[in-house]
Amino acid sequence: MKGKELLAPAGSKEALYAAVANGASAVYFGGKNFSARASAENIADEDLLEILDFCRLKKTKTYVAVNVNYKDTEFHQLLEFVKIAYEGGADAFIVCDFGLIDLLKKSFPDIELHASTQMFTASAYDALFLEKFGFARVNLARELSFSQVQEIREKLHIEIECFVHGAICVCYSGRCLMSAFFGDGKKSGNRGTCAQPCRLEYELCKGGKSIHSGLTLSTKDMCAISILDKLQPADSLKIEGRMKSAEYVAIVTDSYTKALKGESYDEDALYRIYNRGGSFTEYYTAKKPFRNMMSASNKTEYPQGNVLPYDNLLHNNAKKSYAKIGYNPTEVSAKIRARVGEPLQLIIYNDNITISKQSEEIAQAPKTAPVTHEIIREHLQKMGDFVIGDIEFDSEDIFVPVSVINKLRRDVLAEFQAQFLKNSRRRSLPIDTISTDSVEFEQKITVYVSNLEQFKTAIKYNPYIIYADYTLFVKNTQYLREICNAHGTLLFAALPYLTDIIETDDRVDGYLARTTGQLYQLMNTTKRIAIDYTMNTFNSRAVGFFMENIRNLTAVSVSVEIVPRENFAPVAHMCEQIVYAKIPLMITAQCPVGNYADCDKNKGYYLKDRKGKHLDIICDCANCVAQIMPPDVIRQKPTKYTRLLRYQFTDESPKIIDEVLKQVIYV
Repeated sequence: MKGKELLAPAGSKEALYAAVANGASAVYFGGKNFSARASAENIADEDLLEILDFCRLKKTKTYVAVNVNYKDTEFHQLLEFVKIAYEGGADAFIVCDFGLIDLLKKSFPDIELHASTQMFTASAYDALFLEKFGFARVNLARELSFSQVQEIREKLHIEIECFVHGAICVCYSGRCLMSAFFGDGKKSGNRGTCAQPCRLEYELCKGGKSIHSGLTLSTKDMCAISILDKLQPADSLKIEGRMKSAEYVAIVTDSYTKALKGESYDEDALYRIYNRGGSFTEYYTAKKPFRNMMSASNKTEYPQGNVLPYDNLLHNNAKKSYAKIGYNPTEVSAKIRARVGEPLQLIIYNDNITISKQSEEIAQAPKTAPVTHEIIREHLQKMGDFVIGDIEFDSEDIFVPVSVINKLRRDVLAEFQAQFLKNSRRRSLPIDTISTDSVEFEQKITVYVSNLEQFKTAIKYNPYIIYADYTLFVKNTQYLREICNAHGTLLFAALPYLTDIIETDDRVDGYLARTTGQLYQLMNTTKRIAIDYTMNTFNSRAVGFFMENIRNLTAVSVSVEIVPRENFAPVAHMCEQIVYAKIPLMITAQCPVGNYADCDKNKGYYLKDRKGKHLDIICDCANCVAQIMPPDVIRQKPTKYTRLLRYQFTDESPKIIDEVLKQVIYV
């Protein structure tokens, strides 16, 4: 596994030093306001250039995480932060907001973009879409098997990145709304402030009977250190942990560094620094269900039980590993001319930089012992972040005080280092602005239906679009087509949340796409396309991205976490607002029914939280995933900044649908 990038987390300056000192070939970190770990200490703006210079000198790549969804009002401050990091020489930026893609590429030439796990790259088609739009790397969903990772590697030309250690979200990353819709609504996983409600206790029930209780949705932490050979297709191996301590980062990074070199590592230290419930899980595999990946406890325990106490010796030894920062020096070459009657001349160079200086003192003929090559070499090696490999001598026997050699070395080194860091600086362009012109439109309603009875009720109100749930569409295509024709309604097939391969049908007007992979396959068809809220449509720039790049675009559903306001006016004619719906709070491969009820495919299962609220479970057995549904309908007051208003029905009766739509149509 030599040559693999080991990517370590840096939730603080100390953690960054720990990562670099223990062998990380790259680190990722966020600023104070703009990353998916807002509760981490993160890197202050005033420390950013220092950190970038430090990593450049240590030959460690820097990836800046700006991987949350942004409001339009936040872009200016965000771009000022990106400008500092970009001009300071950051190697790449980790993003998940489609509103950022064109904006960053237009303002920052040659910027390298990495797709965050929040972009939900769960198939080869998902990855190909991101490759098409300029990403240099994609982070793959942790739910993928080794064979799926290999398949993506074979189809993709850009780099892929896989998590190998740390916490696993029970939900597909980027698809979790549970934190956003629980509590005060201010802690969103898609905004970097996840409250981790999945780590609480839930009771799996059916018909009032308890099936299982405990940490029903809490996964163990991943540890893939013993199976790294199975991740050969990955270009980068990523450690999760920007919320973890510097000691944690030191021990985990050191262990994986040694494992990648084929050296022995302290497995017990990995357990003692942190585990969840006394064990780790390796990876998702082709075998289902995944109950062995679930944790019965959130505490750090011995594998055989009992909570692990704080280990002073372990933490102190970890601190020692990064107490001194004189590691990973950059190699340079040197030439020295030492002639009697001339100043001492020192040249330090590499492929890009050559610095030459002379001493103020003149070399003298030696009266006793001359200054030998060995003496000169010894004093030239005190180079801090650099080390001299080859030294070319053009010399004769001379004498100068050792202090002359040391001063000349310091002078040359200071100028060389300044030029070395200057070479990593870049210039940005003026920041792009978005049009403020609005487009007039007639506001219309759309309706999403999940079964035939709902369709028969909704069609009476002549909606502009009927979104037919994919199962309903497949079973009743011709009937739906004929009835929609009679009412002048567009028929769209609402694709599943995880479908990989699509076969288009001539009898449909369009599709509601929920993944980038679906979008990739639909882009070159003649079918109309509506983009669902699942594609990080949090701001007007994200809507603008899809408007610019997707032909036959009919609508973009704005994120259900926001209410579109004035900023959406320029793109409002393409926007859809979901005003009534039961939206899945979570889409998970860890189906509670499959894990705790032996994959009983009957309906009627639900989770009960600590407050007694019921969360229905909708099982997609074809894809072996589950949707965790909210206890109540999500309602938003319609705004004038979207052309389409969607009413989405899941288990509502025709009577309820009538009541809801009558209020809309006959107000």
